Amino acid sequence: MRLSSTVLACAAWLTLAGSMWAAGCYRLSSDCEVDVTCPSYATAGSGGAHTTSASGGTGGATSSASASSASSASSASSAGGASASSASSGAGGCTTADDCNDMNPCTKDACDAGKCTHTNDDTAVPDDKNACTKDTCLGGTQHHDPDAVGTVCPTGVCDGAGACVVCAGAFGCVACKSCAVPGKLGTCSDIPRSVDDLVMHCSLQVTCDGGGSCVAAGNAGHFGDACAQDSGCFNGTCRAGSCKLQSGDACAEDAACGSARCFSNACAPCATGIDCASGACNAGTCRFPGGFLCAGGADCASTLCISGVCTDSGGPCTTAGCPAHVCKNGQCSTCSTSADCPLSTPCVSGICKAPPGAYCSLGASCASSICAPAAFLSMRKCQ
Repeated sequence: MRLSSTVLACAAWLTLAGSMWAAGCYRLSSDCEVDVTCPSYATAGSGGAHTTSASGGTGGATSSASASSASSASSASSAGGASASSASSGAGGCTTADDCNDMNPCTKDACDAGKCTHTNDDTAVPDDKNACTKDTCLGGTQHHDPDAVGTVCPTGVCDGAGACVVCAGAFGCVACKSCAVPGKLGTCSDIPRSVDDLVMHCSLQVTCDGGGSCVAAGNAGHFGDACAQDSGCFNGTCRAGSCKLQSGDACAEDAACGSARCFSNACAPCATGIDCASGACNAGTCRFPGGFLCAGGADCASTLCISGVCTDSGGPCTTAGCPAHVCKNGQCSTCSTSADCPLSTPCVSGICKAPPGAYCSLGASCASSICAPAAFLSMRKCQ
């Protein structure tokens, strides 16, 4: 049986097209013409139009396949060139410094030959929009340290912790008002009568009157000054040899009150011994426990006032409750060397120099030589 030339041509196309048939890129028409349906295999200028092989036979088919392969290679080359261009000038590189912003205010950002660089800039000021911090850069890292307490800020003063508040401590208030009054912290409140306002320079011959004014004090003693009687104090309250706070005044501790009782941040009288730290109440006034300063035995629960200090008796002693600051075998004693003294403070003539926290009237009695109030509205202690 002799095969027609049309059948032979179709068979040749099937052999040469191979995988292209499987890919679905060609469709065989009824007259054995081939429709090209994959754009990448179309010959130049064909736009996907079908190619004939009726007159070309096998050679025509080969030529058509070669042309399709060349077209495919050209298309792939063109696509590869576009990708390389994107990599060099797109997301993988930079063209200006704006492309290199690392969001760190402490670095200088630059674009160098298509590559981003970031250099530490310790001269920059990384503003955190907080008026109470110091904004600096160090080693490419931003720092925001709190300003000192009392630094002026838009709504008042800085509190030392990075916040702008109405007042802080003794700062932000007018004379004889303070933000540090116990029980009234955070508001400018009246400083108790006879207490000095050292920040606003109301002291020496003047003192606070308890109503927010600075007034002349004459020769009368101020809070904490030594006294012998009530008339020696500006507020008329002398207790245990010192001018103390009156009942109703704000306070920080028992020792600051004439009643020897500070309850809920206010000086108050006692009703029974339960109200007192020493357990002893006498006519509305607490007697002091060992270690508190005294002018006579009546000031002390033990009735013993030795060298101006209430002394423990009738039971185990405490270091604070012994005049020489030495307690041995449950009894007050004297020192021979500094090894006998609390915190190994110096031993002078059998008496230990007072350690930090001990009540004092003069710096000479302290190991540190510093005798000053530990807090606002408190008595003097060795520092």
